[in-house]
Amino acid sequence: MSHVCFSDIDLLIDEGKKEILINPKGERFYFVECDEQHKIFRDAIMRYDSVEERYEIEGEQTLYTEHKGMGLDYEKILCLHPQELIHKKSFFGFTWYNVCGVLKREIRSVYLCQYKDYRIHERSAVLSYSYEER
Repeated sequence: MSHVCFSDIDLLIDEGKKEILINPKGERFYFVECDEQHKIFRDAIMRYDSVEERYEIEGEQTLYTEHKGMGLDYEKILCLHPQELIHKKSFFGFTWYNVCGVLKREIRSVYLCQYKDYRIHERSAVLSYSYEER
């Protein structure tokens, strides 16, 4: 049996540090690199399953995958990379395929947390903010 701990939030989970950071919905996590975006769940619901003794997180994620490559066989390149990022090149009758770009996907998923205990830090509201240019 599971019960909802938090809903309508944005959430960042760090399994290595066993911590969950909760932001108000719409407040971004600016310190997270592109290759770590899979740790962020937007418009999320966090439940605790008392039978399995674990947290479940359901939310929207943005996944980024960088694609780079080059080859002569289009079918082999197509197996590894999105078609939209493959560009045909030719020079004096010699043809090859070049791949360079980032694939961005928006998904909704359910994540089953690895551990039973986490340090949970809830940021309940943003009180103020300012900008400094350097």
